[in-house]
Amino acid sequence: MWVCAMRLFVRIAAVFVALTNVYVLTTGGNPTEFMTIHWSNEVLLSGSITVLAAILAGLVTAEILLRSASSVLQGSYFLRYVAMVLGVCFGGTLYGMLSPIRVLFDGSFSLPERFLLFVGAGTVGALFGAVLGAAEGLILGLPLAGALGLFGNRR
Repeated sequence: MWVCAMRLFVRIAAVFVALTNVYVLTTGGNPTEFMTIHWSNEVLLSGSITVLAAILAGLVTAEILLRSASSVLQGSYFLRYVAMVLGVCFGGTLYGMLSPIRVLFDGSFSLPERFLLFVGAGTVGALFGAVLGAAEGLILGLPLAGALGLFGNRR
């Protein structure tokens, strides 16, 4: 029971962190930015692709974390903290790599140009995502590791 709850918590937390990052990166944390956006089909398509990329990055990160560090997530606070920091850092790397996916759907470039732009921007995005994910993981790892401690082995 507690293991299922822990797995669900890790998945929900990863998706929540990813969607929060999309919000902060898109609006700069200012909710009035949504009022200045001219909503068109292109903006909605671009936004939904970005949100789906963030959800994918969060779920992949959660699954990798659950499969490779399941025993660590039930260990001491320090081990859980390190796992959370590395998980958020990896999630940032993955989202940074996937964030230029909108280029693949842009019709103004030829197919080879789209691919090269995606690979180049994905590499730079992965580097920035890793750095920002590490910084974010150092902060978010504290409450996440504490919350994971609530799902300890209960008999």
